[in-house]
Amino acid sequence: MRISIFGVGILATVMGIAVDSIYSLWFLCSDLVYVVLFPQLVCVIYVGWTNTYGSLAGYILGLLFRLAGGEETLGIPILIEYPFYNSVDGQLFPFKTLCMLITIVSILVVSGVTKYVFEHALLPAKMDLFMCVVNTPDESIALRYTEHEGTAVTPTGEKNGKINPALKFSSDDLLKVKQDVLDRSADLPSDGK
Repeated sequence: MRISIFGVGILATVMGIAVDSIYSLWFLCSDLVYVVLFPQLVCVIYVGWTNTYGSLAGYILGLLFRLAGGEETLGIPILIEYPFYNSVDGQLFPFKTLCMLITIVSILVVSGVTKYVFEHALLPAKMDLFMCVVNTPDESIALRYTEHEGTAVTPTGEKNGKINPALKFSSDDLLKVKQDVLDRSADLPSDGK
C-alpha cells in the first residue's frame, strides 16, 4: 500500500508536469471513473457475492481496454481499432461504454468462478490469497446475521469463512452482563458519588 501511494504520487506529479491542459486531465479522470470505478460501485452495492478477485480482474481489463483505445492526453497511441475507426475521425464506436461493460462482466464472471472454485473445494482454502471467499480472517464479523437487539450470531449453515468467537452470545450471557451492571449500580452510594 505504501509503495503504491508513492507510485501514484510520482505518476500524478509527472502527469501534472507533462500535460498542458487541466481540462483534458479532468476529462480523462471522468472516463476512468466511468470505465473502472462505476462498475465496482454497482457490484459492491447491488451484487453481494462479488469479491476481490473479480474486482481486480475488472479493474485491470477495463483499464487495459480503455487505454488501448488510445489517449492523446497521455500520448498513448491507438492500439485497438474498435469498429467504425478511421484515421481522420478516430474512434467512432462508443468504446468507453464497451470498456465499462467489459469491466462489469469480468467482475461478475471472475467473482462467480472464484466463489464456486473455493466453496466447492476445487482449490484449497490456503490458495485464497486475498482472504475474501473461504479463508477469511478471524476478525471478520458477520453483520447480516443478527438476532435480538443487534447481537450477532453464527448461522448454522455457515460454510465460507470464520465468525469471530467473541460474537457468539447466548441469552444467558446477556442476562449475566445485565445482572452484573445492576449489581454494580446497586453498590454505588445513594448520593451518586
